[in-house]
Amino acid sequence: MKPKLKREFKNKTYFRMGKFPVNYVLDNIIDNKDESDIAINGVNVYMSSQRYKLFKYKGIRCIKCGIVGEYFILEQHRQKSAYESKRFHFNLYGIDKNGKEMLMTKDHIIPKSKGGKNGLHNLQPMCMKCNNEKDDKMPKNSNGRKIRWKKQN
Repeated sequence: MKPKLKREFKNKTYFRMGKFPVNYVLDNIIDNKDESDIAINGVNVYMSSQRYKLFKYKGIRCIKCGIVGEYFILEQHRQKSAYESKRFHFNLYGIDKNGKEMLMTKDHIIPKSKGGKNGLHNLQPMCMKCNNEKDDKMPKNSNGRKIRWKKQN
């Protein structure tokens, strides 16, 4: 059963179309890039995102603070810059200890700026707050030392 479309959400960055259970979205992820869009409640939604696959295969819990993604919201960027897609997409949100909505993101374990790759093996789920705090810092090994990584061209 598909969740009903609701237009009750307000957000300055995104136009929000509706709230969806985590399993509904994860069960509709498409691994084949040739068939990346599906129709959900009358709009085409890109379902082949690497971010969706991260949540499906590596979990929906922030690896730093432990906040858990509780629901997806179907959204579209309000501003249509060259970078922002006009497509609808799902964003995963958790609720922080203060009861506020927190966007769940993908984090590069080895930052791209330090030579990290964009593959699933180098990604981990993080909430927006923890991801911003981590910035482009290198992970540490069990001795507390930063891992050295050669930048690849």
